[in-house]
Amino acid sequence: MQGKTHCWHGFSPRLRQYFLLLPIIFSLDPAADGTCVVILADSKQIVVAADSKIGNSPEHKLCKIFKVGSVYWAMSGLVSKHVAGYDVAAIVQESYRPGRSVADTLKSFDKNVTIPLVKALEYLRISPKEFEQIRYHPLEIAFWAIEDGKPVVAHVFYTTEVAGNTISLRTSEEIIVDCRKENCSTITRATFLGGREDILKYLPQHPEWTSDLAHTAQLLVDVSVHEAPQAVGYPITEIAVSLDGKYRWVSLNEYCHHGRLLAGPLP
Repeated sequence: MQGKTHCWHGFSPRLRQYFLLLPIIFSLDPAADGTCVVILADSKQIVVAADSKIGNSPEHKLCKIFKVGSVYWAMSGLVSKHVAGYDVAAIVQESYRPGRSVADTLKSFDKNVTIPLVKALEYLRISPKEFEQIRYHPLEIAFWAIEDGKPVVAHVFYTTEVAGNTISLRTSEEIIVDCRKENCSTITRATFLGGREDILKYLPQHPEWTSDLAHTAQLLVDVSVHEAPQAVGYPITEIAVSLDGKYRWVSLNEYCHHGRLLAGPLP
């Protein structure tokens, strides 16, 4: 019987190099660790777990897993800056069309988010301290769905470049996992949004993590909570998406819209 490979060894050398650099990138930006989302995909399902903490207040909680049409999504970074016309949930809704694939939704989102996000960053630059906290990690977003009976996950990481008075947005890395094109029965793919430095240390030391994705997803968010309890916190929300595209709650909390996944955060 063929053994199952975990994603650390399954990634190309270029992507492994990307993951090795992430702890360095995130150590420069304390605001980047304000969310932890873990997305695990194999041939049978997509399992997603996320923390619920917002900001530094223990009272502020939010469900961080969303759904629009047939596509699920989650993000880390700047949620909104209405004075600049920037709102991630609204841009996601604008980018999705019924029947649109995960890859095309990401492509449309990338086109729609650039101008408002740059405007939001220009506005934040008025406050140098706030701008420095967000500039290396203004936005990271993932979309996932079941397409033709197979898991598909798309993930993009944005960063900024500043030259004089000009701010430009740069796609640091874009990763698309498509189980229609690769054999996901022998490999498990992992995508992380937000805080993950300790997660990346944990995985190579525990090669058995692929045996129970639901347990692993929650455990990895728990690792992130212990890494940065001031920014990432309980309760942990978790869903599993089966091959028919439907989801079930593995771990539901009171902040998850009465058991429904909405297109964006509640007002």
